[in-house]
Amino acid sequence: MSQRIRLYGIGSPFHDDQAGLRLVESMVRDGFSPGIEGVIFDTKPLDRPGWSLLEHLRGTDPVILVDAMVSGASPGTILRIDPRQNPPIDPQKLSSHSIGVLPVLALGRSLGLLPTCLLLYGVEIAPFSPSESLLPRRNPDEAVSMALRKAILEDLPFLLSSGSSGHGSSGKQEAAPR
Repeated sequence: MSQRIRLYGIGSPFHDDQAGLRLVESMVRDGFSPGIEGVIFDTKPLDRPGWSLLEHLRGTDPVILVDAMVSGASPGTILRIDPRQNPPIDPQKLSSHSIGVLPVLALGRSLGLLPTCLLLYGVEIAPFSPSESLLPRRNPDEAVSMALRKAILEDLPFLLSSGSSGHGSSGKQEAAPR
C-alpha cells in the first residue's frame, strides 16, 4: 500500500510571488521523490487559490504547501509553519478580495477543516518595489531549491506519521549566500 503526500506550490505565474509555483515545478521536472518505497509526492501548482485552497486540503493525506513570503528575513530563507498552531496573521492584511494563505489556513483551523498533517514552507523573496514592477522576477536559485528539498526530506518522518508531535528540522533553513 502506498502513502501519498500532496505537495502544492502556491503563487501567481504573472506576479512577484512565483517562488512557490516555480520551486514545485522544478521538483516535478527533476522527479523529486522521497526515496522511500511506497511513498509518493502528488504535486500540483495552485495559481492564487484564495478560499478554494480549503477544497484542495480535503482528505487525510499529508499536505505540504510552498509559498512565497516577505517577512524581513534574508531572501532565500525557508520558514516552516505548522498551521495547526497559531501562525502569525496581521489583521491589517486580511481582505476578502485577495485572501492570502495564512488567513485561509486560520479559517480552516477554526472550522476543523485542515488535514491532520499539514506543513507550510514559506520561501522568503525580496520585498516588492513599484520601481521593479516591469522587471521580471528572478526564479528561486538552485541553493534555495536544494534547501527546500532538504527541509521536506528532514520532515518526512513527521509527514508520514500524520500528526505526531515533534519535527525533524529547526524551522528555518538558510539558502547558500547569493
